[in-house]
Amino acid sequence: MTFIFVCFATIFGTSLVLGSKTNPSTFPFWAQILTWVLFVCFTFGATIYQMKSQLAVAELKRTHNYKIIETDVDFTDGFEIFKISFVCGVAAVLCGMTGIAGGMVLGPLFLKYNMLPTIMSSTNQYITMIASISVVIQFVMQQQLDIAFASMFGLLSIVAAYVGLSKVNAYIKKTGKESLITILLTLVLVLALVMLPIDFIIKAQAADASDAVTAA
Repeated sequence: MTFIFVCFATIFGTSLVLGSKTNPSTFPFWAQILTWVLFVCFTFGATIYQMKSQLAVAELKRTHNYKIIETDVDFTDGFEIFKISFVCGVAAVLCGMTGIAGGMVLGPLFLKYNMLPTIMSSTNQYITMIASISVVIQFVMQQQLDIAFASMFGLLSIVAAYVGLSKVNAYIKKTGKESLITILLTLVLVLALVMLPIDFIIKAQAADASDAVTAA
């Protein structure tokens, strides 16, 4: 939790200095460049710290003859840890540019490492929770959060998530088949892929209609 808090504080501090389109930075240019450099150094430092932590855990498992099963995510090679960290970083950039959830990108990646679908789903939900909290805090700081809409949407999301998870868990407990999670993930990915161009077309048509009304 301390590590996550430090990462959050670093990200918010960097965002404050660099600013955004709606809230341009008031800091001098040299301060923004210095912030970028420090942020990159912190990112690499945090990655190296996590790599060493994971390698220490792997060494501890070997010392105590921990039985590794096929579905365990066991990183005994520093390069493998760096590779998944790099891929997660690229996924974060792509998700930030496209506006899609990170779990849609990281889900297939975690499955590639033989992670159990239930563990993959839980990990994605945890990552999504952190990302969502970060976005909400940023919107609150920029005074751009529609409290009424956010409350209604949040309530509906909680109800939908509870119903969905309870039904899926009941199905898995009854049948012992976790493939349902993978099937649902694939369905969500396909729907997201289809909705992206549709969303672009709808917004483009709305913009053209608005321009036509303005011109008239």
